[in-house]
Amino acid sequence: MITHYHSDHVGGVAQLAARFPIGAFIDHGENSDPKDSATLIGWNGYQKLLAEKNFQRISVKPGDRLPLRGAKFVIVNGGGKVVEKPLDGAGAKNLNCAATPMPPADHSENESSLGFVMTYGGFRLVDLGDLPWAKELELMCPVNKLGRADVYVATHHGLFFSGSPALVHGIAPRVAVVENGAKKGGSASALDILRSSPGISAIYQLHWSEDGGDAHNSAAEFLANVQGPDTGHFLKLTANLDGSFDVFNSRTGKVAHYSPHR
Repeated sequence: MITHYHSDHVGGVAQLAARFPIGAFIDHGENSDPKDSATLIGWNGYQKLLAEKNFQRISVKPGDRLPLRGAKFVIVNGGGKVVEKPLDGAGAKNLNCAATPMPPADHSENESSLGFVMTYGGFRLVDLGDLPWAKELELMCPVNKLGRADVYVATHHGLFFSGSPALVHGIAPRVAVVENGAKKGGSASALDILRSSPGISAIYQLHWSEDGGDAHNSAAEFLANVQGPDTGHFLKLTANLDGSFDVFNSRTGKVAHYSPHR
């Protein structure tokens, strides 16, 4: 699944395709930012791979379900649009909207990002790609179209451009996973919004964030890569039908278990 065509999301597709079989690529459609030279590099590389290897390509839009067995993946944002109607079980008024300011719009490829809600038995996960704050509000205000989440993959690497209180506090995740680098994402303000969300029990980060510093980063047990040179460690999430899930940290070798939500 290609969320959008910025290089940090599509730049490694050729290397991935060389390492394991890929049945199909799923994307949001055409490049929405053809005047941006950096975006064109990612887009052109992706198009070259599709042409050379004849991969199946599936372009989806909000409201579509991914053709996967077992879990239910509903696309909720993509191509600059968001799902029109609340998902099953969602649609309540979001009381977090009034205190959430409207920032300037971001009309780059970020705005076209694919995002989804995954349901697997009693487990729910929300991942909106790099969707900007202003676009998040279309999903969350005045009503919450997504419902609640067990796990939230922090939007836009945990940058302050995304992850508004209306979203984070509205979906009220039990656990957040921040796919940040040492120098990208993990913004102090974004981590603070996560930490103040009702019901949050853990915030996992791929890296210690320089912007977050000692005051805002999670404790070492929740970091895949601590301060210093990147050691290439990872986080692995395992979801169960009863709604419980495990998070494995390859650096510590430990697994944290989270019981079903009651």
